[in-house]
Order: sequence, then structure tokens, then C-alpha cells
Amino acid sequence: PPLLLGVQHDHLVLDMCAAPGSKTLQLMDMMLTDAGPGCFPSGLLVANGSSRARATLLCKRARKQLRSCLLVTCSDARFYPTIRKGRGFKMRFDRVLCDAPCSGDGTLRKDKAQRGGRQSPWSLWTVRTAFSLHPTQLKCLRR
Repeated sequence: PPLLLGVQHDHLVLDMCAAPGSKTLQLMDMMLTDAGPGCFPSGLLVANGSSRARATLLCKRARKQLRSCLLVTCSDARFYPTIRKGRGFKMRFDRVLCDAPCSGDGTLRKDKAQRGGRQSPWSLWTVRTAFSLHPTQLKCLRR
């Protein structure tokens, strides 16, 4: 998905559900590559994690890279606050990536080791649980 956004060095980019950071690091790489060798991007990448622990993990992963264009926030994506520039103007993003929480059934199908036992994710997964995430996904998308 990050490749499809066509991020450039001067874009304002929001990654709403960033942690643990793989897609965020891809976006940052794209911004650095577009800026050219020895140059810093003039844009900004705002990476939001839903919990402090996950946002901290994102920061640790980002330390291994040049990160002058990265701002990490910690907020529920459903209620993400409006970011304002100087003089109170709302910041408008050029690109937004929202990898909303999902049911995880695709991951479960791939991982055969998790299919057995009482406490395996397969024993806890239900269609009702999967559909229960739909309102959360819609709120993230509408925000």
C-alpha cells in the first residue's frame, strides 16, 4: 500500500495506524529517496500509534534510519485530533494511509501452527468478532 500512495519529499503524510512501523518506514524511505542523496525531505510524516507501547516500538524501529521528517503521535485513530499550523489553520495532508484494525482471519489462515489448542487464535475467532470491528474501521476511515 505505501508504494501506491506516490509519496514525494515535500508531501505532508499521515499514517493513522502506524505501529509497529513497517509501512511507516517504507513511507519515510520513499520521502528520503525522492529528496535525493544528501538532502532532507521538506515534507512531514506523521505516524500515529494507538497505544504508548506500540508507538514506542515504532520509535525504536525508526532510530535506525534518518528521521528528520518523522513525527510520532499516540492517539486513537477514531478520534485523531486536528493538527493546526501557525495562525490556527488546519493542516491538510497530501496523503493518508489508514491500515485499520482487521479481523486477522487472513493471518490465521496462513499460520498452520496457530490452528490447534484451546487458547489458539482460531479457537477464539468468530464471525461475530470479525464483524464487531466494522464500526471501528468506519470511524477511522471517516476521521
